[in-house]
Amino acid sequence: MSKPYGQELILDLHQCEKATMEIDIQAFCEELAELVDMQIEDFHPWKSELDEPKIPHLYGISAVQFITTSNITVHILPLLKAVYVNLFTCKEFDQDAAAEFCEKYFDGVIAGRHFIDRR
Repeated sequence: MSKPYGQELILDLHQCEKATMEIDIQAFCEELAELVDMQIEDFHPWKSELDEPKIPHLYGISAVQFITTSNITVHILPLLKAVYVNLFTCKEFDQDAAAEFCEKYFDGVIAGRHFIDRR
């Protein structure tokens, strides 16, 4: 078996009381990066505010926060009270601390959690 290239944490958060269009998604990315000792680089947000019909999976905020060692991707869907987070990096990090931070930040519950050694 080959040595892992990196690690990826994939989180599905549900019942998120703080999953709103007003949330500062950049602050979330910066705080998560600091927690796992990663250096932030470029930040690219995208906001969808479709008026009619409000299709739950198309209404929300997404962002990619590039970090020196890869990226953080976040999708916030207010109508579903859901947040989806991927943290991918070639640097080891504490997955439990990252998952707990995300759960508390959005005041939700982890409905799905996967940790992958990337090869």
